[in-house]
Amino acid sequence: MPRFLAVEEILQRGLLGVVTGISYRLAAPHHQAASGWRLDAESAGGGHFLDVGSARVGYPRLLVWALQQVAGNAANLGSPYAVEDAVTLTFFHASGVPGAMACNFASAVKDDCLRISGTLAK
Repeated sequence: MPRFLAVEEILQRGLLGVVTGISYRLAAPHHQAASGWRLDAESAGGGHFLDVGSARVGYPRLLVWALQQVAGNAANLGSPYAVEDAVTLTFFHASGVPGAMACNFASAVKDDCLRISGTLAK
């Protein structure tokens, strides 16, 4: 994705200074979907996170290298199907920068925001 290549260039040029934090939010109204393979636990193994969200986990990994100490939680809070619609996770990357990710697939509002904070900018 072009926007993530641009962020990678910003990081490589040191424009943020020392990276001090990473956060990523992803939200969409997938709870309104009537059916689909992502909503069938037997077929998909999980919900939208295993398809859409797991690809997003790679963005911070791409930008700041290896993720470590990854922990998370998942729940179904607002959907009529048997797979999760809300997932949170925290992590550190190899240099010790903390990060967090929140995916809400039962949201009325769409959101897709990666924020990398540094000592000079965000």
